[in-house]
Amino acid sequence: MNAFKGLLQKDIKLSKTFFYTFLIMMAIAIATGLGFSGYYKSYDLVAAISFGLVAAHFIYLPISIFSSLKLEGKTQLWLHNPNSSIKLLFSKILSSLIFSSISLVISIFLANICLNMSEKMDVFFTSADLLYMGIFALIISSYISIWIIFYWVVYHSLARITWIKKIRWLVLIIIWNAWSAFTYFIDKLPFIMALKQMSIIKLGKAFQFQAGENSFSAGIESTEVSLVVVVGYFGIMVVLFLVSSWLLDRKVEV
Repeated sequence: MNAFKGLLQKDIKLSKTFFYTFLIMMAIAIATGLGFSGYYKSYDLVAAISFGLVAAHFIYLPISIFSSLKLEGKTQLWLHNPNSSIKLLFSKILSSLIFSSISLVISIFLANICLNMSEKMDVFFTSADLLYMGIFALIISSYISIWIIFYWVVYHSLARITWIKKIRWLVLIIIWNAWSAFTYFIDKLPFIMALKQMSIIKLGKAFQFQAGENSFSAGIESTEVSLVVVVGYFGIMVVLFLVSSWLLDRKVEV
């Protein structure tokens, strides 16, 4: 436990740089929005920007984890780390997730303030809607992050094979296309479609918009989700994480 605690503390330190950078970018975006809002005497723009910052958190976790992995690739210290690969990867996910959650809470808080200042945007969105969006962004970012870890490990694992080392990117493309074709085939199976329909539940809300030639409408509407799909994605994440850990245990070349 103490070994993992030390590992987590190290990854937290590594994640701080991106965290502070992201906060500065958010501050600049809000300040710019306030400047334009003051000029045009309307706070709708800064409200829209603040909402976009909440939604933008779907890329925070993937970028943070990739940055941490890239740094480890330069130092190569974790190749000699006594901890298991599961602990090594989980520590990176957890440290980035902590800062992602903090940043998300800050962005939701700022968005609430900006939306209350707006004359039009508060008609479309509420505090609860922002919370739903934040949770959704965090879930999506977690799924993307696991895929990034998997591709990063596979890419560097292929470096052990001399004849394929120079075309590793092509292998990743083939893996992605093969996986897309496989999931498309699975989704079309009758019993899978039936399971998805049987397990649908109504959740809160999701952002939706419609645009026409002379009109535009946006809002948060009730949405549905299939428990089979949720379980399926979670299972994919677990499998990818375990496979990545197994490959990393073989001491990939970075």
